[in-house]
Amino acid sequence: MRQIIVATIEKKDQHSDYIYKEGHKILKDDNGQRYLCINEKGELHAYKWPDQASDEGDGVFMATDEVGAAGGYPEIDGVKYRICGAGSNFVYTDTERKNKVSTADTVTDDKVVVVSPNNPEKKEARELLRGMYVGLESTMKERDKWGDRP
Repeated sequence: MRQIIVATIEKKDQHSDYIYKEGHKILKDDNGQRYLCINEKGELHAYKWPDQASDEGDGVFMATDEVGAAGGYPEIDGVKYRICGAGSNFVYTDTERKNKVSTADTVTDDKVVVVSPNNPEKKEARELLRGMYVGLESTMKERDKWGDRP
């Protein structure tokens, strides 16, 4: 499930994964929902709390249960991904946009270039994150919060 949300949520001072009931610390249920946003540097971030994503993403963020969050970055199958830009079939993995990684196999007249032949899970994960990045980026451009980026 993916849902793009445009809302400014006041950031809380702190969050807790626990509740206290009758003097006992009890772990809250986790519904698996994570919130993705793009910060001012163009990095895709993932958070457990919607107010953090709203604050970091200037009021535009995505609610999803398809990825996790680890250290502020999206996580898929225990692997953290740093996505700093995206195009039609590629993602950038650095803020300077020098490291461009393809997310789709390329077929030419005389050869086939297979992306991550030894690790197809990474290819699928990057393609999933590319789609999320493009959706968030287009919503931000519609809101005129960004304008054209280099």
